[in-house]
Formats: sequence, structure tokens, C-alpha cells
Amino acid sequence: MRFSNRLIKPLFLASSVSVAVAACGADADSSTSATSGAGGATTSSASTGTGGNGGGTGGATATTSSSSAGTGGAGGGDGKAFPTTPGNVFSLQYRNSTDVAITVWFEGSQPPCSSANALQCDSVPGGVPWNPADYTKNWAALKSVFAASGTHFFVLDASAQSHEVDVSNRIDLEPGETLRVQLPIKDGHPEWYFARNGVSQSVGTKGWVTKKGVSMPASERALLFEYNVQAKEVYWDLSAVDGLNANGTMNYEGPGCAGSVNCKCDSAMPKKCSTNLDAFTDANDGCPYITTVNGAKVCSNPKFYATVDAAVKKPSWVVPASAFTTDSVSTDYPDIWNKAGKPSGADMASAPSGDSLKKQAYHIWWATNVVGKAWLKYLQANAAGTCDAYGWAYDEMKWKAGDTFDQNGNPSLNTTISPLVRCDLSNDTYVNIDVTKVM
Repeated sequence: MRFSNRLIKPLFLASSVSVAVAACGADADSSTSATSGAGGATTSSASTGTGGNGGGTGGATATTSSSSAGTGGAGGGDGKAFPTTPGNVFSLQYRNSTDVAITVWFEGSQPPCSSANALQCDSVPGGVPWNPADYTKNWAALKSVFAASGTHFFVLDASAQSHEVDVSNRIDLEPGETLRVQLPIKDGHPEWYFARNGVSQSVGTKGWVTKKGVSMPASERALLFEYNVQAKEVYWDLSAVDGLNANGTMNYEGPGCAGSVNCKCDSAMPKKCSTNLDAFTDANDGCPYITTVNGAKVCSNPKFYATVDAAVKKPSWVVPASAFTTDSVSTDYPDIWNKAGKPSGADMASAPSGDSLKKQAYHIWWATNVVGKAWLKYLQANAAGTCDAYGWAYDEMKWKAGDTFDQNGNPSLNTTISPLVRCDLSNDTYVNIDVTKVM
């Protein structure tokens, strides 16, 4: 998640303080203040029904435990509609459309509480951050707070039969199952609040998936599903800034979208990631270099190529990060390279700074260097299918020769991919995530 200085709205608001935050994989210069309030508790229920662009499940209104079948709009990797729930305001949902059991992970330091209960959901109590190994235990201790906030998790089977499960940073899903995340509702709008060291906050958050049995409480080079719900808007995106380990689609849809082109969003949907995750061969355009993290296979971003196994089949451009050249920044744009402090190739691949002069060098490196170009081509223009996801930290802006930079170090607007989507928040809608493959 990139915190810096661009003109993208923040991915979630901040309470008690004004915080400038950004779309994950993107950067921002906007800051906002808080909304407040709590949502009410809800009992378990679900039904399938018509879904605008593809339906979805969700709800913040109490309903009885029941389900019924119906028709749904287009949605998901197999075209099957997501289930919908009567009384829904807004929800997130993840569906397992793979043939293996998976785990859906949430950012453990950001438990989903209401603004009214945010201070009870402090992930940095007394200034000491929670240990990722303790996230599941810490969320379990918040069970009554989640209930008071109106946060509820439901798992639906393939026939949309629903049962409530404890709110947790990790939820297992069997093939065909869907997780519905019901957020707190205040004044008809969803919330996602927590606290850090006594300060109530609501900032952009994320989820990711692994095969069941893998322990990854902190995201490790996985494809990220990022979302931000504000009072009247929702922002969301796919990010492979650190790497990817899954394929899937992400969409904003539901009955509340009826009659609206793209459900009042600023980009065509759904967003898809269909990049080939198989090991590289000369013919398959597969992952350039597969590594293992916490027992899980991942397709790492080149910035993580600390060492490279000579025995593994890979493209010629896959080399240790220490061997990345500074071409073509130092060779063709020496003034920009010098003003940026003469960063190494590895530093420009990582793009750790929000400094405007350094960002200019980063943009040129990713647009011209053989490593940066090859990674983005593999990820976003793969022979197996495209991936509308961030490929590096500032990838929402694409530099090309002749472009100038603004005061924040950004070139002209991206014309190649559009991973970040902003939508006007409508009642009875969902951010639907369909997981179609996991490494």
C-alpha cells in the first residue's frame, strides 16, 4: 500500500485525525476527515436473486435465517452470479471458484469495527503493534465488539445456504463456497474502523488468498484485493506490486446497480487477472521466477530477486536484483538520475520513496529497463490473459518518451491499464471477488 502524494482519493477515511492515504499500489495527495457511528447486529441469512452486473451477497439489516433461489446477473470467472441477500446495504464477498480449498486473509492490523467502537479495536495498544502471529487470537478477543459494531461474516455454500462464522482475519472456503463480509452501517453507509495507539482510523485495507493450510497472516508477494469504502464512494483495485499467486476477477455490482452503466463507476468492469501462473517455459509465457514464501509458491516481483537459482528455467532477464542495471535512466536521462541521487537499479525496482525527483527516475526505469518492461509485459499483457493490476508502486501512471513530470513526479495519465476503480456508492451493492486459481 503506497502512502504518498498523488491526486487519488484515500482508500478509507481517518477518524480523530486527517490522514493522507492512497490506493494500494498507487499514491495520493488527498486527505480527509472522519465519519462516525456504529452499525447494528444481524442474524444469519442469505438468498440468491437478481444481481445487476453479477449480484453479490451482503447485508447490514437484520433478517431471518432462510434462503431462496432465483436468477442472477453475470458475474464471476465462470459467469455464475453471486448470491444476494435481502436488506443488504453494502458487503464484500469472496467466492472460491477453484477446485481446491483456500484461505481468505484480511489485513490483521485493521479489524473491521464501527467508528463508535474503533478505540476498542486498537492494533497498536500502548504503542506496541500486534504480532502477525497473534492476529487470529486478537480478532477472536474482539467477538463482542464486532457484534456491537454490526460486523458479521457468513459462509454460503454453492446453493447459497448461509451460516454465520466468527469474524476472523482468516476464513477457509471449500470449492464453490462464498464468504460474505457484512460491514458496520452508519446513517445508511458502510464503515471499517479500528485504532492505532489510541487514535481512531479508517484507511485503505486489503485481502489476499492462499491454498488452505498455508500460513500467511501478513501478505507475502500475493495478489492483493484492495478496497476502500467511504460515506458515498467505494474505491477498489487489484495489486501485484509485490508479486502474485492467484487469478481472479473483482467487480462492483448488485441489484442497486440496475439501470446504471458500470454501476456509476469511472472504469469498465470487471477487473481481471488471468496471467499464467505456471512455471516459465519457452512457449507458455509462465511466471518468470517462482519462489516459495511460508510454504506457498508465489510469482515474485523482480525487486525480490535476492538470489536466482541457475538451475531453474527462466527468461534471460531474470537476474539477482543486485545485478539490475540503471539503464536507461543513467544513460539517456542523466540529469534526472543525478537529481534523484543516482539510485541503483535495485532501488528503482523497489521504488521505496515518494520524493518527486526519485519518482521520475523510477518511472523511467520501469518504462525502459529490460527487467521492468519484461515483468510488466508478463503481468499485464500475458499470452494467457491480461491482468489489470498494479505491477509496481506507481504503476497507475505510465511514462513514455517525451512526457513531462508534474510537481509530484508523475507523468501523464495511464493509458495502458486502469487498476483503480472509483464508484458512487449505491444501496444494495457489493464488491465481489471471484478467485479462479491459486498457486
